[in-house]
Amino acid sequence: MLGNLLGNYRVVEQLGEGGMGVVYLGHHEALGHRVAVKVLQLELSRHADMVQRFFNEARAATSIRNLGIVQIFDFGTAPDGRAYFVMELLEGQNLAARLKQRRLDYTECCRIGRQVANVMQAAHAAGITHRDLKPDNLFLIPDAEVVGGERVKVLDFGIAKLADEVHTSGMRTRTGLMMGTPQYMSPEQSRGAGVVDSRSDIYSLGCILFEMACGRRPFVEEGVGEILGAHQYLDPPQPRRFAPDIPGELAKLILQMLAKQPESRPQPMAVIGQVLEEILRTLDGPPKRVPTPLPVLQDSAISVISTTLGDSAGMASVGPRTGTRRRRLSFMLGGIVVGVVALAIAVGAYSSRSSGPSAAGAATGVADADTDAGLAERSPSMGPSLTPDAAIDNERAALATSVESRIKSFEAAMQDGNLQRAKTELDAIPLTVSDYGALKQKYDQAEAAAIAEMVQQLKNAARDDCKEYNRIIEQEKSSRPPHVAAEAQRQVRCIAVTKAQPFSPCDPDAFSQIAREQYSAGKLTAAIESYEAAWNCKQDPKYANKAFSVACHIPSVRKAKLFWMRMPPAMRQSELGIMVCVRNGITENMLNAR
Repeated sequence: MLGNLLGNYRVVEQLGEGGMGVVYLGHHEALGHRVAVKVLQLELSRHADMVQRFFNEARAATSIRNLGIVQIFDFGTAPDGRAYFVMELLEGQNLAARLKQRRLDYTECCRIGRQVANVMQAAHAAGITHRDLKPDNLFLIPDAEVVGGERVKVLDFGIAKLADEVHTSGMRTRTGLMMGTPQYMSPEQSRGAGVVDSRSDIYSLGCILFEMACGRRPFVEEGVGEILGAHQYLDPPQPRRFAPDIPGELAKLILQMLAKQPESRPQPMAVIGQVLEEILRTLDGPPKRVPTPLPVLQDSAISVISTTLGDSAGMASVGPRTGTRRRRLSFMLGGIVVGVVALAIAVGAYSSRSSGPSAAGAATGVADADTDAGLAERSPSMGPSLTPDAAIDNERAALATSVESRIKSFEAAMQDGNLQRAKTELDAIPLTVSDYGALKQKYDQAEAAAIAEMVQQLKNAARDDCKEYNRIIEQEKSSRPPHVAAEAQRQVRCIAVTKAQPFSPCDPDAFSQIAREQYSAGKLTAAIESYEAAWNCKQDPKYANKAFSVACHIPSVRKAKLFWMRMPPAMRQSELGIMVCVRNGITENMLNAR
């Protein structure tokens, strides 16, 4: 596959390999920008259902307009029959790798979870259920535009279910067919239920949030069957067992997302994103974690401790730490007694306020009829008290006024063509506002037009020295949202090309490096000359082979023949080298002709 041309992209290097296929680094032949090329294994490409599942990822990704979805540029079938698609090249690490390095603080948990929820809300709105959300499929890339400096990209929609397929093509999900990753699979999905919808993704995200916050998955069992059974029948453990200082609202949200019944989970994803946003606001300052993490206890060990706290015989059977456990038990019982006494006092005080003067109040000269009105008289600055319903109504009215003001500011910024201000106002509008979708669509269209305009400017300015190109980039960065310039720069790259000059002493590797830069910039004729300069310094067949390959790309029979004759016979018989030429119309007979 290396050296093959798939559409406009040249496969140049293998990046990784998985169960279904291989991922390669690719270069656009004309523009030179780098991409990732995902190729299905040859034996799997012979099965129509596997090819459909493979292309399903490309179709799903392209139907969702969201920065958190990896971009797909092209897809098709290679000459050898393997299915492939070309996608955005990501530089960073997936969440699984991050979790192996360290335990995340709660701010990171909420930020990552909020981004995933917002991305999946867009997917669900497009009728797509992921069905395989897990840390391996969440990729973290640096992005200065995002709070926290990282953007989450949701990958691998390979087993996603597209709702329109089910309704328009008559397809039915086969009951009993289970696909996904057991450790993050919802109860209904692990049963192979016929109906698996967006609420299954909510459960999977709950498992991921649990793992980020607690340092382990909710269910840790030995076999796949036991894991699936735990998801279906066992209650999830309390997050505070493993993260004692976890914010209460975060722990509550996680447990709600892990509800066995889909209808009991918080939904849609936009609500989860909003709750995580509110939790983030309460996390003021650095994360407060226990300095020395508590040891993670296995479920069996915890159940033994719970049993031994129930009776003295059980404690005696524990062994040499009996005294310590008795002291702990005494401390716990003492705490319980104090709590009961405090509760009794509180109940007594409440009863006395409801029924009449209390002895304590009479002794201290404090009137028991300390009503809200009396409190307001002593503290005029507090103003009149409000009933809970009135306070809620006032808060809703204030929120509605604020949202209305934001929408007006957004519309004004769009009218003025100020995308930067429009983006700021749009980000401040809650996702739950009914008009949000229309506002987002309006902004996306304006941003796409701005990107297209800038792409054309950069194409016209992409010269050998890149001076005008760089000037436009700097100018647009200061006047438009950072994403506009970044996306236009990603689509149109400019590499300052160095003209090959004689080195003293003659340095073939230096000439070869210059040739690679020229090739990446699409300067193929110049690249051949640089490889030839490297050959002239040192008659190494690898330089002739490189020049030969580039000459076939042009294609130039004269240049290709020149370097073909300089290569040893064994290298000429390389299938890769010949195939490059044949695809560009240069046959072996033409190369050998005198």
